[in-house]
Amino acid sequence: MAMGSGGTPEGEPMMDMNMTPLIDVLLVLLIMFIITIPIQTHAVKLDLPVDTPNQQPPPIDPVKNKVTIDPAGTSNGTTPIWTWMKENKGITKVGVVYPDNPNAAARIPGYVNDIQAAGLVADPVIKVAVTETNYVGVATQMKNAGDDSFITALEINGISKFAQAIKQVGWTPKAPFYGAQAYGPQLPQLAGEAANGAIIGLAHDIVENGSADMQTFAQFYKASSSGLPLDFFSVMGWTAAKLCVDAIAAAGPAPTRDAVIAAIAAQTSYTAGSILAPCNPAGKKGPTLFSIVTIENGQWKRVYPAEGFAPN
Repeated sequence: MAMGSGGTPEGEPMMDMNMTPLIDVLLVLLIMFIITIPIQTHAVKLDLPVDTPNQQPPPIDPVKNKVTIDPAGTSNGTTPIWTWMKENKGITKVGVVYPDNPNAAARIPGYVNDIQAAGLVADPVIKVAVTETNYVGVATQMKNAGDDSFITALEINGISKFAQAIKQVGWTPKAPFYGAQAYGPQLPQLAGEAANGAIIGLAHDIVENGSADMQTFAQFYKASSSGLPLDFFSVMGWTAAKLCVDAIAAAGPAPTRDAVIAAIAAQTSYTAGSILAPCNPAGKKGPTLFSIVTIENGQWKRVYPAEGFAPN
């Protein structure tokens, strides 16, 4: 048979080397090389425990797992307030609620000690999650326990939710003491009508019917706070700053660190004008006098004394 000899490239012989068989061989060799390489291992020597099934676990000392309150321990200085609540509100049993954080937990033994020192029962003591928003269970537990008062270490949002939960479960404690940190416009704003009747003890004056020094502070704070509410923490910040400024002024025209510290150390009855109940910065002792304030129709007002501060 004759072979065609057309002029198209399809019929022409290939002049280049065919690499396909060579590549196939190389791939097979590569796979064989990978398979034959020994697996690299890195061993770390560990001393593992030896199984001893007949050995009994060590006994647990129950004392190490017991929470106790030392009557001679810490104090938050609120015993005079609790004594006033007992004598004037007739309370007998106080519940305690606080968030699960170290700062709040550190204050709770002081509250419990103060409550007990006033001759009251502190029970139950309830810890809640920092993110807790539903306090119906807490309010129900305190109601069922027969509490007629309580104290919280909650922040203002938690306090507001707790106030609403108290109203929701129909509990009417004689002295709903939310803590000094509840002072300010936020509680009545956030809790609404549920905030009415809240009663707290304070060692500082209030803006609503306060002294001239308190009004001066309120005016300055309003002009410089960018709309933030004047609350317990702003009062504490102002009075602490005033203590420092007064000490600098007392140190003379060329104050030194030692002179400022000496001026602070000389303060044994500090009131920041008349904003604070007398305290002793030099001795690191807080106020022993107090005032009682409550929320009525959405506004804070004094209950006792009419002005200034009073002992129990």
